[in-house]
This record gives sequence, C-alpha cells and structure tokens, in this order.
Amino acid sequence: MILSAHTSLNLHAALIIPAFNDADGVARLLRAVPPSLFQVVVVADSGSSDDTREAARRSGALVVVQRSHGYGASCLAAVHALPPEIDTIVFMDAGCAEDVSEAHKLLLQLGHNHMDLVIGYPVATGPDAASMLNPVERFALHLIRLLWGQRFQGLGTFRAVRRQVLTELGVIDQYAGWPLEMQIKALLKGYRIAEIPVSRCGHQKPESDGATGTRRLGDYWRTARILFRLRRQFGAAVPAPRAATAASASAKMKEASDPGLD
Repeated sequence: MILSAHTSLNLHAALIIPAFNDADGVARLLRAVPPSLFQVVVVADSGSSDDTREAARRSGALVVVQRSHGYGASCLAAVHALPPEIDTIVFMDAGCAEDVSEAHKLLLQLGHNHMDLVIGYPVATGPDAASMLNPVERFALHLIRLLWGQRFQGLGTFRAVRRQVLTELGVIDQYAGWPLEMQIKALLKGYRIAEIPVSRCGHQKPESDGATGTRRLGDYWRTARILFRLRRQFGAAVPAPRAATAASASAKMKEASDPGLD
C-alpha cells in the first residue's frame, strides 16, 4: 500500500503490522488506516494457516512472510523489507486493540517534539481501567521499577520509532519480548522516549486458553530473563536523555522555516 508521505512532519513513515491467523483483524485494520499518513504498509505474517496474507494483499499491503512464529522475528523481517527512504516506523498489532487513526499522535511526537521512541498506552475509565494491563505486563513494569527506578505507563506494541534509532538499539529478541527489549534499551542508551494515551477500538483479539497455566509462567520467565540480561549488560544507572538525533535536528531546522502543522 503506497501512500503519500507525511511531508508536513518531514517524516517518511511506514506501518508494520505483525499478524498470525488473524485475517479479519488485518482486513479491519487496513480499512481503517488513514490516507496520506504512511508511504508503505507491511503485514508481517508469521506463517498463518488462514487467509491473513490474502486479506492483506487484497487491501494493497506489502506482505512479508516469516515462518519462525516469532513476534520479533516477524517485525525484523518487515523492517528489512522497507525501502531505504523510510525513516520512521509505526508498529501495531493485527488484533487492533488500539485505534490506528491515532497513529498521527505518535508521529507528531517524533516530528514536532523530536522524540526517538513514542509508546501509546491504552486508557479507560471506570471498571475497565484496571484491565488495560495484562498480568505479565504488570509484572514487567514492577520489575523495571525495582531494577532501574523507572515508571512506565505500559509496554504497548502500538509505538513509533525512528528507523536509525531502531537499528542502533540492536534488539535481538525474536519473540514476544521484542517490544520490551526495545523500550528498555532505548531507556538505557539515553534515547528520548515519550508515552501518550491512546484509545481502544473495541476489537482486541481474545487470548486463547493457551495463554494461561504453563504458557503464562513461561511469559513471566522470559520477561524476567530479558530484564535481568539488560541489567547485567547496562547496569542500574539510567542516563539522561540524549540531545535530538541528527534526523530530528534536521526536522527542527525545517520547522523553523516552515511551521507545518499546528
């Protein structure tokens, strides 16, 4: 799916959608992608056995197949397939838990506020507020506070990152810990991180029964292993945020001569 560049932000953005056996979610999400926001949309398929790939192609998306069934492996395969002019990447799950029309909020933080990584965290009020984080995510956030004293609102997979920064982070996890490793490495390498509230679209793919019991224990173990590995590698100190990257500094100079969006 080739669209116009988001030139008002001086960004050349791509949307990457990791997917596995979620043809309905992919089709629904692609229908909702705002026009003119992304130059390219990629569906990173982890070897689906349903019509996920066909649904993506019918909607005009580029399809990249990574049969390792790993979330991180699929994301990395999609990144490698992007054209060289892409400098900004938005990641969003095919389960469509968040509203893709709000992707511009993430891009605004990169283009106008010169952040390096922007994470959307879902918000709700009333009785649904406590359900926004799953137990493994709450465990991870608690462990991050213990290890580094850092409080995050969430570890959402709806996020935007500068391509140069993603490359420099060198995220190696091939599975569901990929977003977590990205976020903590960005923190510990001093990149500029922003968190912004985003809404849910009401179509979140339900967890399967396999997400309980032994599998859930495995998720806790993998989360702890990633975080303790990063603690050993980087230590306990959290550096001050870096100055704006070269890409964001260039955007700032352009902004001075052309105000762009309000």
